[in-house]
Amino acid sequence: DVILRGDDVLARVKDLQSVGMAAVNGWQETIGGEIFVSLRSLAPSLMFDVHEKDLALDLTLAPEAFGKHILSGRDYRPAKLEHRADTSAFVNYALNANSFNSIDAFSEIGVTVKNTLLYSSVSRTSNGEILRGLTNVTINDRDRNIRTAIGDRLVNSDFLGGSITMGGLSFFRDFALDPYFIRNPGLNYSGAVSTPSTLDVYSNGRLVRRVSLPPGQFQLNDLPVPTGINNTRFVIRDAFGRERELGSQFFYFTSGLLKPGLHDFSYNLGSRRDDFANKSWGYDAPVFLGHHRYGFSDSVTAGLRVEGGRGLVSGGPSVSFLLPLGEMELTSAASNERGRNGGAAFLGYSYIDGYASLGSSVKLQSERYATTSL
Repeated sequence: DVILRGDDVLARVKDLQSVGMAAVNGWQETIGGEIFVSLRSLAPSLMFDVHEKDLALDLTLAPEAFGKHILSGRDYRPAKLEHRADTSAFVNYALNANSFNSIDAFSEIGVTVKNTLLYSSVSRTSNGEILRGLTNVTINDRDRNIRTAIGDRLVNSDFLGGSITMGGLSFFRDFALDPYFIRNPGLNYSGAVSTPSTLDVYSNGRLVRRVSLPPGQFQLNDLPVPTGINNTRFVIRDAFGRERELGSQFFYFTSGLLKPGLHDFSYNLGSRRDDFANKSWGYDAPVFLGHHRYGFSDSVTAGLRVEGGRGLVSGGPSVSFLLPLGEMELTSAASNERGRNGGAAFLGYSYIDGYASLGSSVKLQSERYATTSL
């Protein structure tokens, strides 16, 4: 129902909302218990024509009248994706015969209850000795991509840090918990469509993403694209099958940076496990290894590493940044082991495109530089 008032038309607000208009912010009044709005006050988002002879009202809505549709992160996941947490178990084993006169074996077992994994491994050496491998309990927090591990774990830090096997408590971020989580800065793009449409994103001539768009303005944040140089092309197909190409743009994307505001970390406290290949319980002095990285912007990620043990402290900052072509990482460190000072530095550069890749790095360290594994 509409009301003609001179050269203006009053229409019910709920009727305009039913056709997809996101915000009806024009001049309104209540008539007969219904809320009406002046169509002339909605210009230029809405234009109208009255055909008195045909008793018809034609409405033309601009794309912005449908509101803004923002896609990012979880919106790029496959439809109806479901993560199961059923109780399950597995057993793996391997046997090796050496010259038909000795046999060594390895076996591992795991049991998952909801989001908790109980794991252990055991091996038999060629001389018949039975050795315990890694044993741990891991609690997974998929929503935050965080694992908490109690027991044995292989621990690594940055280019200048230690790499050890230890038993204890670990609290760390693991993006592998959610394969569709976007950790690196991606492509940002915005535009508008007047009908339900499909946006195809091509990278170096290859279709890498297809996104469904409702009518109105849209904004794509951190759209995943391949690492390296990308000649990115956008093609929009509307509800009637008509296509329009929005041109090509060159971007360079890297896997070494974090999205702005994203944290990546690992904190580990326990005892170093020495001679892992020959002892079941070779625990030694207590140690701590920790590192934390943070995405400050689309082009800069920085971090800090700290590790230490009995008579040892070692650590230093790192920064990764995007260049016009490629990315670079700088890391520095200092250490003190029982009164002996040391230092180290690392510089690395990498570049990737569809035809070739290039990388170079330099690592320097003083004679007395030390970590938990050096």
